[in-house]
Amino acid sequence: MHESHPAGPRSSTAHLAIAIALLAFALTLFCVIAYAVFAAEAAAEDAAASLEGKLNQEQMLNNAARIASATKTQRAALSAFPLPLNGGAAFIANIESLGRTANAAATVSSVTATAPQGAQPGVLSLSAHFSGSFIACMRFLQLVETMPASVAISTTALNYDAISGAWSGTLSLSALSFDTP
Repeated sequence: MHESHPAGPRSSTAHLAIAIALLAFALTLFCVIAYAVFAAEAAAEDAAASLEGKLNQEQMLNNAARIASATKTQRAALSAFPLPLNGGAAFIANIESLGRTANAAATVSSVTATAPQGAQPGVLSLSAHFSGSFIACMRFLQLVETMPASVAISTTALNYDAISGAWSGTLSLSALSFDTP
């Protein structure tokens, strides 16, 4: 005869264990898929941000190059401007004023001028002494170098006094001028 085994606690426990294992597998699979989707979205956002950053950086470099080119052109145009007639005294005072602007003491120590010849401007040459902190001295030199006139710096010397901790320097420059000596 044929004997049948009734479903007992053993088979329901086995079914429960299989159901839990399948549920755990499904949950794990869901987590893996969700993480993969999240990682893909994060990678896409990072790639977009990186591309945007590169584009912004390129745009900034292009803008800087355009500004530098425009500044170079403008500086070239400015450097062709001689000092106006009777502008020598104001130019000398301006050198000393630039020192004050830079928090450096600047004093013009000598001035020589060559006369203009016809339509050609003459040359106003001067030497100046300046002193202050290193930053102030560098700022003063920068301000002199970028003056809106045809200025040529011929010599510059910068010294540091270790005892007093002060910086000082000398500057020789020439500017085109219509002033007569």
